[in-house]
Amino acid sequence: MTAEEKARRKRQGYSDRQLMVHIGWNEVVLARRTGMSLTSLRRALNGEAPPLRSEIREWMQGMSSYLKDNPCPRLKPLAFDVNEEITAKNE
Repeated sequence: MTAEEKARRKRQGYSDRQLMVHIGWNEVVLARRTGMSLTSLRRALNGEAPPLRSEIREWMQGMSSYLKDNPCPRLKPLAFDVNEEITAKNE
């Protein structure tokens, strides 16, 4: 496998992991919902195996888009501006 292929797999795995987190799932839930073994899923997300199948990725992108377009209602507004950088306070 070439260095370019390894880098592409890692980027794709990182992108898939971001989708998974945005949806609110962990690796166990994604593996269960897609019927993949946890080991195969982790290898795909780490770039050590071929990436997730395109239909799984497209479905996750659709779920992520839906959540962006239909955010959860909040009881109170966020305590910070969405574009503001969050930093830890020294106590």
